[in-house]
Amino acid sequence: MFQHDYEQIERMYQLFATCPDPNKREREGGWTIKQIVGHLVDSASNNHQRFLRYQSQGHFVFPGYDQNVCVSRAHYDSMEFQSLLVLWYHYNRMLLHIIAHFPADDLAASMLQIGERPAVPLQDLIHDYFAHMDKHAQQVKRIIAA
Repeated sequence: MFQHDYEQIERMYQLFATCPDPNKREREGGWTIKQIVGHLVDSASNNHQRFLRYQSQGHFVFPGYDQNVCVSRAHYDSMEFQSLLVLWYHYNRMLLHIIAHFPADDLAASMLQIGERPAVPLQDLIHDYFAHMDKHAQQVKRIIAA
């Protein structure tokens, strides 16, 4: 199940690592590639808490977060890109390790609610996490190609 996710992390790392200009953005007012990677670190951080604090076969509610505020407060544009990228990479490798050790019974039976959104099984949250990363990988590809 998770081999694909390891491969996705490796592909995304290569995409980001070969980016010629991490300060480039898709459109005026949009995030730079560096800010996108920073946002993905924020996402990893939030999901790290969710993945560790869920209630086994129960229901747990987590707060949502304002992604634009987080990116703004973190000042990712002033960070060194390689350091940010390495942080993102290793954080996701750790999350994959955590995910690989979830009890199988918890994946479908543990319900997590983020903010006001409907509760979803842990397995759906994991799937959504990687789909979210893929969405941003496609965005970075468009920025690089422009």
